[in-house]
Amino acid sequence: LRDAELRSRSLPALAAGGAVVALGLLSDQFGDPLDPSTPLTDRVLPVAAVPLLAGAVPLLLRNALYSRDHAAGWRLAQSNHAALGEGVRKAATLLVLLPAVLGLGLAAQVAWRHPLHAVAWTLLTWAAVVLGGKLVRPAALPGPPFSRPAARGGAMGPVMVLVAGVGTLAGALAGGASLLAPWPLAVGGLVGVALLAAAGVRRG
Repeated sequence: LRDAELRSRSLPALAAGGAVVALGLLSDQFGDPLDPSTPLTDRVLPVAAVPLLAGAVPLLLRNALYSRDHAAGWRLAQSNHAALGEGVRKAATLLVLLPAVLGLGLAAQVAWRHPLHAVAWTLLTWAAVVLGGKLVRPAALPGPPFSRPAARGGAMGPVMVLVAGVGTLAGALAGGASLLAPWPLAVGGLVGVALLAAAGVRRG
């Protein structure tokens, strides 16, 4: 992620999620989805932010496949591709997505003034990001990192199916938590299950 070219290709993947959060805050439509009294229309943007952030994971991983210095990729050809891919996933998750998830949590606290709900929503988003990344990493990064020449559109086309899949999973978690808002214990259980699933998925 110190490569300026890689950053320029990867960071726009977070733009949609950031735009939704900013729009919600500026329009006063970033309601607390875990508060049963919040109108459904005000829950749309915070719920949408979760799949948008989680859906950035496959894009970040696929972008790590390409580099202008791909000719040096032969040095990684005999290495453990799964271990390298897992390292890239962890780097993208911790260095790029963790700050974004924490930013979402901060925005939630500013808008909702409810620390417990903001923390729960942050943990749910983090679980979606980690779980989605572990599930799609082998498909999103099918070879050694930085081993293919950068090509226009090469990082986007095939991976969009994975983006849709991760987004659907994350949207189901966020939407389910919002629908369970009248039952706090159920919301806590859903967040706990999501975190356990994210921690327990085996890395391929």
